[in-house]
Amino acid sequence: MYVLFLFARALIVSFAGAKVRRFFNSANFSATFFQVFLRGIVKWLEIRG
Repeated sequence: MYVLFLFARALIVSFAGAKVRRFFNSANFSATFFQVFLRGIVKWLEIRG
């Protein structure tokens, strides 16, 4: 039973990992991250200034 649980968990982790990797590799993620990053810098500069 425990072995079955470990196998199922490994399967889920690998499947989720592949999906996450595909998402992170997509250009859409890069653009979104860059936008959020720039917005964060601007906000930080506003607070500092």
